[in-house]
Amino acid sequence: MKTKKNDLSISDRADIVHRYIDGESCTSISKGYNTHEQTVMRLVKEAGHTSRCASYSHRTKSLNEKAFKVLTPESAYWVGFLMADGCVRWRTPLSARVTLSLQAKDRKHIEKYRLFLGSSHSITLDASSCKTRPNVQPKFMLSIASAEIARDLESYGVGPNKTISAQAKSRELVDSPHFWRGVVDGDGCIGEGTKGQAVLNLVGTKDLLTQFQAFVKRYCPKAAATPRKQENIYQLALGHRQAEEIVSVLYRGALISLERKQKIAETILSKADALLARSCIRCRESVPAKLNRRTKYCSAFCRRQTEVERERKRRASPQA
Repeated sequence: MKTKKNDLSISDRADIVHRYIDGESCTSISKGYNTHEQTVMRLVKEAGHTSRCASYSHRTKSLNEKAFKVLTPESAYWVGFLMADGCVRWRTPLSARVTLSLQAKDRKHIEKYRLFLGSSHSITLDASSCKTRPNVQPKFMLSIASAEIARDLESYGVGPNKTISAQAKSRELVDSPHFWRGVVDGDGCIGEGTKGQAVLNLVGTKDLLTQFQAFVKRYCPKAAATPRKQENIYQLALGHRQAEEIVSVLYRGALISLERKQKIAETILSKADALLARSCIRCRESVPAKLNRRTKYCSAFCRRQTEVERERKRRASPQA
C-alpha cells in the first residue's frame, strides 16, 4: 500500500521537496518513499515551489540546464554563437527546443557545445539539409528540449525570429570579446584580402552590427566602418590594421573558438607580430608600431642621419 501524505514525517516531507528542487525526478522520489507522484507534487506546491516543465520531468538524457544562468567567458561565447547559428523554437509556453546545426567539417565544434551543456544527447545528421540541398555538404545538429535554457537565451537576445530581431540585451555581452568571437565564428568571415591585408566581415541585423560597431570603436576609435544593407541583411567590414586589432582582441589566447577560424586568426596575428618586431636599420632600436609599416627607421632623426651619411659617401666616392 502506498504511503499517504499525512503518514510522512516532517523530515521526510522536507527531504522530498529538497530532492525535487535539486533535480531528481518525481517518479524516482515517489518510489523511494513508496508514495504517489501526486503526493510528491502536492508537497512541492505546498512548500511554495512550482513544478518543472514536462520536458524536464521525462528527461532520460543528462543536461545542465543552469549552463546559461551566469555569464562566464564560455557561456558568453556560446550565447554569441547561438545568436548567429542557433535556433530557439517554442512548442508550447512550457516546452521549447534549442538546436545547433553546423556543416560536417565543424562537427567537433558541436561536440564542444555538448560538453559545455553537460549533455549526453546524440549528435545527429540534419536530414532537412540533405533534402533541400543534396549537392552541399551535409549538416550535423544537436537538439535539446529545455524551456529553462530557452528562457535564459531569450533574456540575452537569442530567441525565435532572431534573423530579424537579434541583438544583445545585456551590456555585459556588448562589451565581451568572448560574445563577439562567438558571433564572428558563426556569421563572420576573417582572412586576407588581395593585397595580403587582414579583413573581417560580419553579417547580421542592423541592431546587432551597430552594437559590434560600438565594440570596435573601443579598440579602434578612428574606425569609420558602419553597417551597410545588402538585400535583406546588413554587413560591417573591417580592413588592414583595424581588422588585425579586432582579430587580436577576439582570438589571441582564446579559450574556445571555431578551430578553422582560430587557425586563420593565428596566421594573421603571426604576420602582424613579425612586422611589429622590426628594428631600425641605423640604431637597431625597435620601430614603433604606430609608424608606417614600410619604414625602416625608428624616428625621423635616424632617417635624416642615414640620408646625410649616404650623401657624404656619394660625394666622397671617386665617381662623384
